[in-house]
Amino acid sequence: TIFHLLTMTDTVPRLHEFFNTVVNNLNVVHIGMLAMCIYDEPIDLSPQDDFEMPDKARLLFLVDNEAKVQENYYEKGGIEFSPKDEILPGRLENFARGNYFVLPVFLQSENYGYLVCRFPTNNYPVYTIFLKILVNSFVHSYVFSKKEEEKAILAEKNQNLNFESKTDELTKLFNRRGFYEYGQQLLDVSVAAG
Repeated sequence: TIFHLLTMTDTVPRLHEFFNTVVNNLNVVHIGMLAMCIYDEPIDLSPQDDFEMPDKARLLFLVDNEAKVQENYYEKGGIEFSPKDEILPGRLENFARGNYFVLPVFLQSENYGYLVCRFPTNNYPVYTIFLKILVNSFVHSYVFSKKEEEKAILAEKNQNLNFESKTDELTKLFNRRGFYEYGQQLLDVSVAAG
């Protein structure tokens, strides 16, 4: 079990890879259900601050071994709900009876959301260690995935700007810059070909 805990911290995977790791590790540590909820933006808190629950949260992951549910909602943007009204989206609150635990998802002073899980026993210290490792791994994976998405969006915007800078807006034909660059490429190819 310790080995499985430590392997979660080996790398910083994207969230879909992290989800698969979580599913495998939940079976090993006998956690029956886990739901990962995040806020739209992290909330910066210091220890003396009062926490005010945001109006919106999104359910990203839901794993319930008893109900045979393993859902990764991240790719779809999550399931939006109001955490002020309910701890999980309404249609998901009919879980089996058991010992439930709610843990905030923190990294340093930033609160990203919370997780809800069901334990088979009330041996909270053991589960707390696992969940702290899981939370730490999740936040790193979440931040990494968000940055990768932002980089992809910027790359697409740069590609569009590059195209726009080399073409005429009306005709979409090469402008002078585009024509010279394309001509230089053709010259380079012909010189290389001999």
